[in-house]
Amino acid sequence: MKDPALCQAEEKGDDRTQEKIAAPGSPFRSLRDGNFRLYWCSMCLSSLAIWIQNAAQPWLAYSMTDSPMLLGTVSALQFMPLLLLSPVSGVLIDRFSKRTLLLVSQAGFVGTSLFMAGAVFSGRVSFGVVALVAVLTGLINVINLPLRQAWISSLVAEEMVVNAVALYSAAFNLGRILGPAAAGFLMEGLGLGCCYALNAGLFLCALLGLAFVREPHPRRRAPATLGAIREDLRSGVRYVAGHRAVLSLLAALGTAGIFSINYSVLLPVLAVEVLDRGEVGYGMLMSVMGVGTFLGAFTVAAGRKGEPSAFFLRVSPVLLALTWVVVAGCDGIAVYAALAANGFFYVSFSSSANVALQLWSDPAYVGRVISFYTLVLAGTSPIGNLYAGRLSDRFGVRVGCAACAAAALVCMGLIRVLERRGENKTGS
Repeated sequence: MKDPALCQAEEKGDDRTQEKIAAPGSPFRSLRDGNFRLYWCSMCLSSLAIWIQNAAQPWLAYSMTDSPMLLGTVSALQFMPLLLLSPVSGVLIDRFSKRTLLLVSQAGFVGTSLFMAGAVFSGRVSFGVVALVAVLTGLINVINLPLRQAWISSLVAEEMVVNAVALYSAAFNLGRILGPAAAGFLMEGLGLGCCYALNAGLFLCALLGLAFVREPHPRRRAPATLGAIREDLRSGVRYVAGHRAVLSLLAALGTAGIFSINYSVLLPVLAVEVLDRGEVGYGMLMSVMGVGTFLGAFTVAAGRKGEPSAFFLRVSPVLLALTWVVVAGCDGIAVYAALAANGFFYVSFSSSANVALQLWSDPAYVGRVISFYTLVLAGTSPIGNLYAGRLSDRFGVRVGCAACAAAALVCMGLIRVLERRGENKTGS
């Protein structure tokens, strides 16, 4: 009799062997698959470029305006398309070739980086240009963000999904360590234009790598008429609404997305107002947090279970909120330690939630479910950015951090109360 894991791999239409899927002790076991390994390396380059940009754009906006509120507005503009269009992107991901969509969106990043590099080098950059590119980046991310994660469950065998998602998260968060530090030194030494020029080169290299990744089992669907897309969207909403555990997890993710991850608004202001640091200090502040996110991703990847940790799903979002209390009330090394812990709890929670949603979902709905994941985690950022930016502008960044923590803890408490009520009704 064949090993069930090997049978599952054969059903996915790939050529994995039993030896490749069985390496329970290795945190890098899913990299044994050459196709996923190429995808992962491309994502390392792309993630490095994303985090250089994520550090350069807020600093550029804040240095031009000296206003936390306008900084929050730029961040809100970047994430607004995710708030409005994420459910539609899930329909497209489930209907069209994931490989083609990823290549197109990656090419979009190359274009926006080249545009910004030209604007900065020519001296024609303005707040309006920064806002426009923020919106364009958000539109690209509507497809790119959920797609990068939804494709993973197609590239590896089912029992490798936990490890593969965690390794993807580790790659993304390795960029979170290196990217802001590189951006800080580049901004101070060579100028912002070099950051965007380097971004364009990294995005282009990632695009070339993705061109060699195979589509394991491309889907062939009927033409995407407006009616078909509308029906796919309705069926996706019905599917999510019919799963109480999925809804509860999405609510917790939404709470984190609104109140607990306002980094692009709070960190530049913390660097200047609390720590009295410039570009390099700001970059290092983001990198310290990146160390925590990388450790969180690696911890999830090293786990031997084939399912996400209940501790990470339920406790990490609460601890994530509490780290902002420390940031609000402390100075010096304690701020850095709290941000590192913040990164750890954020990624251990978000990666575990990503895995849970992919494993709990029917394969035909994975794209739509992950688009809701992106909607509540990243698409709700405009609400949190404006909330944190307004409070920080009016009362100072420490009050902004404390208010984010308080709101997150209240919301998490309400979610737990509603969960218990639902369990009691089911039990009775």
